Amino acid sequence: MQWAQLAEDSGGPALPDLDARARWAVRQVEQRAQQGDAILLVLDNVETWSQPPAPLPDVSAIRFLVTTRVRWLHNSFRPYEVPPIELTPARTLLHAIVGRELAREDELLAALGGHVLSIELAGTYLREYGTSPAEYLTQLTAGKSPGASVADQTSYRATAESAFRLLWQRIAPALRATWVMAAQLPPARFSSELAEAIGLDSERRRGLVRLHILERDEQGRYQMHRLLREFALAAEPEAAPFREVVIRGATKLLNSGDVALTFQRYRRDVDSFEHLVAMPANAPGCAALLAVCGRALRQLGDLPATRVLHEQALASALQTYGDDHPTVATRRNNLA
Repeated sequence: MQWAQLAEDSGGPALPDLDARARWAVRQVEQRAQQGDAILLVLDNVETWSQPPAPLPDVSAIRFLVTTRVRWLHNSFRPYEVPPIELTPARTLLHAIVGRELAREDELLAALGGHVLSIELAGTYLREYGTSPAEYLTQLTAGKSPGASVADQTSYRATAESAFRLLWQRIAPALRATWVMAAQLPPARFSSELAEAIGLDSERRRGLVRLHILERDEQGRYQMHRLLREFALAAEPEAAPFREVVIRGATKLLNSGDVALTFQRYRRDVDSFEHLVAMPANAPGCAALLAVCGRALRQLGDLPATRVLHEQALASALQTYGDDHPTVATRRNNLA
């Protein structure tokens, strides 16, 4: 993504896609390094170097600064651990955000542990709501996340959204649609089986993983970061067709295989199914999903939750078909 931006800023040619623009920019950087320019490339949040991110320039004079959360990345790098900021610079950062000194601010800063994003969230919250550091700390101690309500006002959020927007503008429409499809699921891990069922085949998943829109863990499960998901949902206001495809695909997955083992398929992706059944019951296809999730919960022994879902499925069927319809009779039988 940043290579493509560099290509545009350098007056590069009109190339057909993101990869072509990136390769052109890499060649320009290589040429500048060969001409004697001192070049430092910064790669942020790299997870592995067993397969280095591509494309990268291949000139020994170029230096890399790589940030990572893993303890060891590769023998090619000299590690330098960046510690949390100390109290004095933490105070300076807090004052710059809030605009003044605050009573008992050091207690709050000690609890935040010198983490810049935590300080930025706290400072933004204190500035916007006029809350004291002591009140903010009380909420943290109670297990609440007061800073979440102002996350969209932080520089981190603004920087992330700017990067997402640049990526959104440069990827193909089909990949945008895939991004929006995956965003219909919650920001929790989901299985490849559920991905296939809702139309995210292996090729589409690889496309999202390659651009770091989806993260894939060692168990082959996938997850989209909360900010990436929120951006896609905001960027595509006409999400109803995507939502319907996901609901119908999830229902088909639960109905596949042995009916007596519906609970196993439900439990494997419980976060996603709980999210989907929380949608309005009149959403297309939602009544069938409510019914099959109710079956899974009955098998798991959660009878109160089972009844709630079956009642919602019946109400939806009545609204859609009227009283004299086989589907309505089936939904009533589920409540018996």
